[in-house]
Amino acid sequence: MHTFCVVVPGNFKLYNEDPDICLENVVSKRYLRSLSRDNMIFTSDNPEKITIYYYKPDVMDETFRGMPVALKFTDSQSFLKCGKEGGKVILGVEVRAPSEKMGGVAALPPPTLERHLVACDKQRLKQICKKDDSALAFLFYMKGNKSGQRRFESVLCPGWFIHTLDQDEDEDQEVKMGHQPADMDPAFYFIIQT
Repeated sequence: MHTFCVVVPGNFKLYNEDPDICLENVVSKRYLRSLSRDNMIFTSDNPEKITIYYYKPDVMDETFRGMPVALKFTDSQSFLKCGKEGGKVILGVEVRAPSEKMGGVAALPPPTLERHLVACDKQRLKQICKKDDSALAFLFYMKGNKSGQRRFESVLCPGWFIHTLDQDEDEDQEVKMGHQPADMDPAFYFIIQT
């Protein structure tokens, strides 16, 4: 299945990438990690490399919401994704399953596998149409403050931001989407470490 992108205002085109960075949460001083045993995104003392893909919109909004970016765990085919499920806004990791051409064996049933292969194909994410919700789910507006701290707002679900949940300081913290005034809560901010 191919998605064709008609050139209309509001599309996003990949123009740069920043590989091998880590995202450190301002509050916990822990790093964003991919899936835990419980299939959740979490923070940990052990950093995991992330590649930030920067996009250039063909039209700027009247209100600057941030730089459109996609976040991929560098040593995998796993992209962060924000979407809606059962009326809830959720943060997830979309994994491109291995194919026979890549020398791997697919562990997912065929319908799910096809969805994953299409959704996470880096080639497909080079040009994202504003009307393609399945691709917009991978974009976040990254906006920084004067201290160099950054927050990530979902492009698909405006007003929803990546943040950590308050938990015991000795435990890994779960990372989810939150709908709050992100300017006020440091749990919504991350520092890019190189």
